[in-house]
Amino acid sequence: MEIGFTSTIPVELIFAAGHEPVDLNNVFITDSASRSFITRAEAEGFPGAFCSWVKGIYGVVKHAGLKRLIVVVEGDCSNNQKLAEIFHNEGIEVFCFGYPHAHSYDALQAEIERLKTWLVVDETALRSTQAALDRVRSKLAYLDVISYKDLKVTGFENHLWLVSATDFNGDHVKYDAALDDFIANIRKRKSADKSKVRLGYIGVPPIVDDIYQFIELKGGLVVFNEVQRQFAMLDPADDLVQRYLNYTYPYGIENRIADITRAVKERKLDGLIHYVQAFCSHTVDDMVLRERFGIPMLTVECDMPGHLDGKNRTKIEAFLERWL
Repeated sequence: MEIGFTSTIPVELIFAAGHEPVDLNNVFITDSASRSFITRAEAEGFPGAFCSWVKGIYGVVKHAGLKRLIVVVEGDCSNNQKLAEIFHNEGIEVFCFGYPHAHSYDALQAEIERLKTWLVVDETALRSTQAALDRVRSKLAYLDVISYKDLKVTGFENHLWLVSATDFNGDHVKYDAALDDFIANIRKRKSADKSKVRLGYIGVPPIVDDIYQFIELKGGLVVFNEVQRQFAMLDPADDLVQRYLNYTYPYGIENRIADITRAVKERKLDGLIHYVQAFCSHTVDDMVLRERFGIPMLTVECDMPGHLDGKNRTKIEAFLERWL
């Protein structure tokens, strides 16, 4: 059975229970008709001045006819509680998962145990699944390193592989094989031009489909994808609970700042591009982030799927001109 989810959750549990995980965000944004999901949500009552990601997720669920969902109601989107209520009212079985604000091992362990019970997870299958996903994540960590050390992976490729690790495209075995092929091919590549401006992309993944390509066209190279890297769970961990306790995004902005600060030094970043989604509560994070890293930062705000608009193209071009 397909189990949809609204944000990063312990995907190991879904695989171990014999189900197929479906990251609703990835389905929404990779569909060629992504705007139709938003249109459907608005037709059913969602307001126009509301986050397009939330409307897109709702539209995907309705279109796909999913019957079981995991909605992250603590540590993610502030609208998810209402979304969970809407789905429940429409007869969909919903499990509300939270990353406790306490940020403690015991609190998160209790949440994971609740989810294990709901999914009916076999412990032997879970251990096997964890080992398999750990191997895949070690390869993703290697890909991430060569993204900034060897410059053989584009910012968009890095983004795509890391963000798709939230559900491993529904099949971690096929994902693993495809990743092996990709890594074998990029080893044969020449490194990118070292004169390009080294940038970090921070904030949620973009709703537009061409921001990385436009940055590269104008002389930049994204060598750090903050939240996507967190989605992929690349940092070493002793156990399942610790792995998701290390996940910075749900636990307040200071955890994210520490992670970005390390990347600025390690990856020798020249500047940062902070992506914010229109009508998202995380937009106010920009007020805190702007002064914390000692390097130039550009804020890009988008609303709908599609291409960058002229205003944001001009902003990115002007931002990169300071180095060129």
